[in-house]
Amino acid sequence: MQTLSDCGFEVTDFSDGISASCCCCTSGGIDALQRWAIIATTMLTLTGSAVAADLEPPPAEVWSWTGCHVGGHAGWLGGHQQWVNKTQGGDFFGLSLGEHDQDSWVAGVQAGCDYQTAVGMVIGIQGSYAWTDAEGSHPSARETGVFYHSDVESLASVTGRIGYAWDRVLGYVKGGVGWERDDYWPQR
Repeated sequence: MQTLSDCGFEVTDFSDGISASCCCCTSGGIDALQRWAIIATTMLTLTGSAVAADLEPPPAEVWSWTGCHVGGHAGWLGGHQQWVNKTQGGDFFGLSLGEHDQDSWVAGVQAGCDYQTAVGMVIGIQGSYAWTDAEGSHPSARETGVFYHSDVESLASVTGRIGYAWDRVLGYVKGGVGWERDDYWPQR
């Protein structure tokens, strides 16, 4: 606790607040205008210190990649099919029977989870499944009146990733396995 006193002016600074009192007197050689200037300056100085003491910086926000996610996706699928006869002893063995392009919409869902360690390493796993109807066909390059058809019906994948996080930026490598469900058939 500090106390300043001069000619009836007293300011007391407590750790939990400030109290001030003043009594006007004319003795001591300080006129009223100077007295009020001293009072105002002292009050502003002590009040500023008290307010600054109450202001603490907000706690730093800690970002983490730990958690799970679920989502959807949509887009366009394009592919290219080449038909080669691989039947041992069959006609045209090892020869191309033609090729065609296929494209269509694709839409699906995905879900996964990530875990971030205390040193910033992130490991995770994700699975996805997508539906499509990408069809295509072409006439046989070797047989008269034969058409070859293909249809991609779905796509799926399971992937893992490992990386390092810098706050809200994540650098990672990803690998896994994928499946494609296709139907193939010739038509005469």
